[in-house]
Amino acid sequence: MFHRYKLMSLIKTPKQIEAIRASGKYLNELLYKLSDAAKAGITLIELEFIAEDFMKKNAIK
Repeated sequence: MFHRYKLMSLIKTPKQIEAIRASGKYLNELLYKLSDAAKAGITLIELEFIAEDFMKKNAIK
């Protein structure tokens, strides 16, 4: 299992750190939107549409 991590750089550049921070902020916002929408009666498809819409609005692939 350790061999997988040999390929990954454990030391991150400032640019990589900023990208990780930005993606974390988007993920946080998306999870709050989904948790607010996740009520009795909503379907998984509806939650998926909410997530997809959020990703399109924020240009997330």
